Amino acid sequence: MRNLRRILVLAALTLPLTASTCTKDKKVDVVLGVPTELDLAINSTGGQNWHQDIDAIDLRGNLDLSAKLSDAGIDPQDVKSIQVVQIFYRVTAPQTGKSVSNGLLEVTRGALIGPLFTPDGNGTVHVADGFAADLGTASPDWVDITGTLDSGIGVLNAIATDLLKELKGEGSAQNTAVLYQVSGDVTPSDTATNVTWKLKIVIQVVSQRSFEIPFG
Repeated sequence: MRNLRRILVLAALTLPLTASTCTKDKKVDVVLGVPTELDLAINSTGGQNWHQDIDAIDLRGNLDLSAKLSDAGIDPQDVKSIQVVQIFYRVTAPQTGKSVSNGLLEVTRGALIGPLFTPDGNGTVHVADGFAADLGTASPDWVDITGTLDSGIGVLNAIATDLLKELKGEGSAQNTAVLYQVSGDVTPSDTATNVTWKLKIVIQVVSQRSFEIPFG
């Protein structure tokens, strides 16, 4: 009887331990926002009531997708989708009293080799259209203009997707640069404009990860 009681006690003690070690794999989609400050120094100079700035940038180096995924502990093979979901501006060198309305950000996709930009032939598209900005004071924080995103954001999404495919070993990404143009109506119009501001985008990465879920 004593031995039987000892066996029952041991069985009672081991049941919870045995149950807690039973697990099953559960795949879960993980959504991560990756802020990326674009090196777009928008130098609004010259015009009194209108400004335009044109320059080119290679998104391969600016996005640095490999490093950002690595920092977040994400394997490129686990990424299901990637897209731009937010856009912000920040004034870094203001001009007292100046503001811009009907702001327009346009991009043309292509290749950038040294200072030479070669368009891919698909034309220019609107990324953000109709935004306003206070250019009179330096921005303490990034100002969200996501509400003005236009269909041309698809060009940035396509470049990000191509760079992701490259990380997955699915070929080399081509035409990863954009020629960007920023324009708008500036007030007051009685003085020339001399302002510098920057843009930032947030990329949403959806990846799939496996977790061990206890059961039993």
